[in-house]
Amino acid sequence: MKDINNKTLKVGDKVKVIKDIVYPSCTIAKGVIGIVEAFAGERPQIKYDHDNGTGFICEGNYLEQGDWIIKEEEKVSSLHKDITYTTRENGDVSGLQFHSDAGREKFRQFQILNVLKAEATNTMGIRFYRGSIINVLKRYFPNIPRTRKGAYKYLVKHGYYNHPAFEDKK
Repeated sequence: MKDINNKTLKVGDKVKVIKDIVYPSCTIAKGVIGIVEAFAGERPQIKYDHDNGTGFICEGNYLEQGDWIIKEEEKVSSLHKDITYTTRENGDVSGLQFHSDAGREKFRQFQILNVLKAEATNTMGIRFYRGSIINVLKRYFPNIPRTRKGAYKYLVKHGYYNHPAFEDKK
């Protein structure tokens, strides 16, 4: 198996995750550093030490081999370093810990944008927020259009959905 730079991976190599790895039960964030512990077929099994898990299996194109120094702040996972996810033994996320008010606010903004995207792009008319998501968005974007689809197009046009967290998972 080879990493993103076409270097051959072997047991004992230090690797860094170069883009978020999204699983149904959790996300391994960009910047997580671990060690190749074994191989599951062609796919490397990475061991790392963190509160929300001890290892994962992924494709080599998510990894970069190098002489990485494992620092505590690089172990914190997800959208940014102000949030730590706690998981159960089976990998399900069981809690969030915010390390600052800025982290809490950033998470709230991501959730608001996720809800708008879900409401604007679904074809069944399903609402994911009991109130008006547009009224919530007006706190951050006073000139936002009044319809969900219009607001979504406006925010896409202005680059608010360019973050990797908003990429479609297929």
